[in-house]
Amino acid sequence: MTLAFTLSTFSAASGTSTTFVGLATTATSLVSGTNYQVNSLGIGTAPSGVAGEIRAAGNITGFYSSDAKFKENIQAIPNALSAVVAIGGKTFDWTEEYIQHHGGDDGYFVRKNDFGVIAQDAQKHFPLAVRIRPDGSLAVDYEKLCALAFAAIAELDQQVSALRTQLGDR
Repeated sequence: MTLAFTLSTFSAASGTSTTFVGLATTATSLVSGTNYQVNSLGIGTAPSGVAGEIRAAGNITGFYSSDAKFKENIQAIPNALSAVVAIGGKTFDWTEEYIQHHGGDDGYFVRKNDFGVIAQDAQKHFPLAVRIRPDGSLAVDYEKLCALAFAAIAELDQQVSALRTQLGDR
């Protein structure tokens, strides 16, 4: 991190002022307890240069608060299976504009061919999973889509159990 600074001094005795402009040295460590804001961040790899983007060459490990003591109004996700079926999974190609905006196809972080869900499908069938970015584009909260998948699996399990009961009754 290079910090630019301007230092001005004024001498009341002589009535003159002096201004110094300089650059601080590159920081070799960050100070804990201090807040930092950066444009983009590369961990073990070069940053993309795209504002708000983080790239890591290794694994990213994070944990999110999920303790029941922090939650209220807890309810099962209704109709999870129908939402999962409607959203589906897709393969697709990113547009050249998107690829170039994200630093070009590098075969690792940015690839022409990819897979995922379409945000508009998720917004229509499970809007809690979608965020609208400041530029108006849609983003999907993929991590929390796991809860939707878990609920859909539970619904399938109930259907399988019901079918087993019916077959056992014959």
